Amino acid sequence: MNEVIGGAVIHYVDGSKDEFVFTRSDSEAELALKRLQDAMHSNLLLLRLSDRLLVIPIHNVRKIEIKPPPANLPDTAIHNVRLIQ
Repeated sequence: MNEVIGGAVIHYVDGSKDEFVFTRSDSEAELALKRLQDAMHSNLLLLRLSDRLLVIPIHNVRKIEIKPPPANLPDTAIHNVRLIQ
């Protein structure tokens, strides 16, 4: 099983942000994407840290960046995009 170190940055509507790192296997990447989609529908994002559980209301989240992106994305994803600032 191939494990990668990944990261997520959660940007909140108040302008603050939290950054997280994690290890995941290739198979867990698709599961993590499914869990994120489910969280968007449940209105809560749950993150289990080693010492606590974070419960983040989705309405407080402006965007979430996940690196590296999962290899298999839904058909609605647009690929080969570059951010221009």
